[in-house]
Amino acid sequence: MRTRVVRSSAALLATALSLVVPLSINAATASEPKTSIAAFVALARHGLAGTYTEVYRVSGPSTGTVRVFQQAPSGEFPFPTGHGKWAFLLQAQTGLSSQWIEEGAASWDCWRTPTSTTWSCSGPGHFEEVNGFFLAVQPFIPGVVSGELNQLQLGLAEKAPQVGNLVISQSTSPRFGALRCLRVDGITSCIDRSGVLVSQRGSTYWSSITLLQRKVSVPGRAFTLVGRSTSAGTHFAVVPS
Repeated sequence: MRTRVVRSSAALLATALSLVVPLSINAATASEPKTSIAAFVALARHGLAGTYTEVYRVSGPSTGTVRVFQQAPSGEFPFPTGHGKWAFLLQAQTGLSSQWIEEGAASWDCWRTPTSTTWSCSGPGHFEEVNGFFLAVQPFIPGVVSGELNQLQLGLAEKAPQVGNLVISQSTSPRFGALRCLRVDGITSCIDRSGVLVSQRGSTYWSSITLLQRKVSVPGRAFTLVGRSTSAGTHFAVVPS
């Protein structure tokens, strides 16, 4: 039986605090005005929308490279079951490699253990807002960012103590240029001028996320399974946790 997602204020805040990664920042110590925080959140949300391909290096439960694909109208963010489609392919050096393809509420996925040379695949199935599904799609970095932004705003609305001293600072990436960074409770995330997450360390799931490449287009095979599906419908199998 799948366990429904139950998010207490404490759990929401814990996830919110994972939105963030330092790149030699000279940060002020005073808490930021609400207008600055709102501007950061708005820019980060802008970076989630539309069509793009992103390549990230990640470490945590798995270490490797994740390719993120999204095809959606300008200004729209389809995660998890909105208008458009999204996918990722995690090629892990350690741990489980996985793939997920989502078009509306229709889901397909694949996974491969470190000792296997073949992929196990399932779909089409139906996306459900339960723990197993959300854990399975953690490699879709824009989805992680969206959840953290939602929970950061909730923490601010509830005046949680951990978000009482947010600091915004500036940094520079040799590859992506000027960055705006948000620091909260010792964790820092940096986004570029378009609001795209460039780096993160110390989150509750991925210990580090680093953007390697981004394009505003999607390759033709982005939404093609890497293996053959062997189950569908009510027998849809989620990537093992």
